[in-house]
Amino acid sequence: MPLTWDMHSVKDVENLHSDDHEWTISESLIWASMGVGLGSITEDNVDDWVFRLAVIQKIDGAYMRLNGKPLFLVRDHVERRIGLKVNVTNITKTKWINKLLNNRDINVIDRNHANMNKELFNSIDEKKKVDDFGVDEFGMFSEDGNAAVLNYLNNNPDVKNVDEVCKTIAKDYPEVYDTVVREAIEIFMDNRNN
Repeated sequence: MPLTWDMHSVKDVENLHSDDHEWTISESLIWASMGVGLGSITEDNVDDWVFRLAVIQKIDGAYMRLNGKPLFLVRDHVERRIGLKVNVTNITKTKWINKLLNNRDINVIDRNHANMNKELFNSIDEKKKVDDFGVDEFGMFSEDGNAAVLNYLNNNPDVKNVDEVCKTIAKDYPEVYDTVVREAIEIFMDNRNN
């Protein structure tokens, strides 16, 4: 069965369709609907969309690339497309998690995360320049956003509060408030401070 979608109920549909960048994001969310197991974006399921996207992107990396760089789909992208309908069957969060885990090798996931964290810790411990660290593999959000977090943590080694990091970074990268991103920063800070 072919994938079909309807964006007529999306508020800003004309602007989203007329801008190539925004249309690419819309198209990515359309295809992502199969991965997240949700057939529409509504006010009631935005949090579920954001959660499922964040988990998938944490495991597999960004859903899309822009100018050769990873672009992670975040809450703002989803909220701007409330009203999108896709012919995908909705599945419960429990069934979705089981499906997600059954389709992936947990050892590979653990190894990828261990390598990303080890590389990040080494980068900060050795005070490497951000350019020397493969921030596109950190798996949190945009390459520039990762660099901003790394720079902030390098320049403020005594910071102990994730809210302080987020508040500073959010001026340019609002996706830092995404739950998975905050948790990743918090885990990193806990490990760094121990």
